[in-house]
Order: sequence, then C-alpha cells, then structure tokens
Amino acid sequence: MLSNAWAEYAFLPNLKYRLSANANLYANRRNAYTTSKMPLNQQLPPTAAVGSSFSEQGVSWLVNQVLSYNVSFNDAHNLEVLIGSESNKLQYQSANGAGGIFANDIVQTLNAAGQPTSVSSQITENATVSYFGRVDYNYKTKYLLKLSIRRDGSSIFGPDKRFGTFPAASVGWRVSEENFMKNQHVVSELKLRASYGLSGNNSFSNYYPYVGSVGSTNYAFGDNRNRAGHQLTGQLRP
Repeated sequence: MLSNAWAEYAFLPNLKYRLSANANLYANRRNAYTTSKMPLNQQLPPTAAVGSSFSEQGVSWLVNQVLSYNVSFNDAHNLEVLIGSESNKLQYQSANGAGGIFANDIVQTLNAAGQPTSVSSQITENATVSYFGRVDYNYKTKYLLKLSIRRDGSSIFGPDKRFGTFPAASVGWRVSEENFMKNQHVVSELKLRASYGLSGNNSFSNYYPYVGSVGSTNYAFGDNRNRAGHQLTGQLRP
C-alpha cells in the first residue's frame, strides 16, 4: 500500500508553508510444498516430501516540510528563499524456514516436518534526517546565482560521524536573453553555468559497518566438524 498526502498554506502572498508525507506498507508470504509422489530435481524414484515457508513485512515513511518566500521588485530582481527539513525511517523483518521427512501429504505445514533443514530470520531498521536551505536570485532572468546548504544525518553511521554538511553554489548567464542574440534564429536557448558543491551518500545496503557483529562458524571436535560457536564480523544488521 502506497500513500501520499500534502498540504500548503500561504501566510502572506509571497510566504508559503508546504507539508508532504508518504508511507509504504508491504507484506509478502510464500509457502511451498513438494509431495513425495513427485520426483525432485529429476531424481527417480521420488524423494521424501519437502516444504518451506517465507514471510516478510516492512514499513517506510517520509515527511518533508518547506517554508518558501518569493519576491520580485523593480521588474528586474527575482529572489526565492527556501528552508526545510526532511526525515524518513525504514523498518523491515523477514523469516524463512524449510523442513523435510513429512509423515504423509495430509499436513503440509512445517510443524509436521520430521526434520527442519534451515531456519533464518532478519530485522533491519534505519533512519535519516536532513535540514536544508537555498537562496535563488536572478536579474531579469539573465544573470543567475544560487546558494544552498544541507545538513544530513543517518543512523547507519557511527554516533561521532552521523552528520555531514554539504554546501553548493552556482552562477549562470543566459546568453540567449542578451540583446545581441535577439535577431538570430540559429540558437533558441544558450546558457553558461559554473557550479561547485559537496555531496555524500549512505548507500550501505542497510548495514551498519561501524560495529562488529556475532555470527556462527564451524569448528573441529575430534574427527567431527560441528557448526556452533561464534565469531566477530565487520557488519551488523540490527
């Protein structure tokens, strides 16, 4: 289910506040059962029955707030000032299990399996928050200046490095608006622009690389290999 809503209110003719929000709710469930009467992977005679069950569900939401001010004066100067904030959060979890050696084909749920072959589960959660501002000015739409800054934070990073600041600036010249370009019919739009800024990302596939995690590994006991115990790894999925 996808949903989106927004509202806008004008305090003054040139001063507006806009609030928008969206939410994404999703769920998936899949059960499978292969009867013992059916050959498995082209094997003859038929092998024992196997079954599996998988389920997942997640929710994500985003809220955006923007306060903007627009003004024009002397039929030449145009100014827009904008400030805002944005926050979002993702929560996801899943569970997967499989089993075999069913007594018969009557009860096909995993509780009737004589031997579970695999069980796994997963939980993921992360959140971000951003604050931003922008000043956009132009003179007769010919000479352009834009300044912006963002302050972004993500729970994926460590507590001491969670936020980053990203400024940007650009200048432009719409050459096609100059008088010496008005009488030619070759170029309809020509603009020169130079910009500089900083950007970043938190694309770590929902992992938390700044902390170690605990996982299972194999170990030898006599002449046998056992799967138990724990080891530290460099990633964590909360």
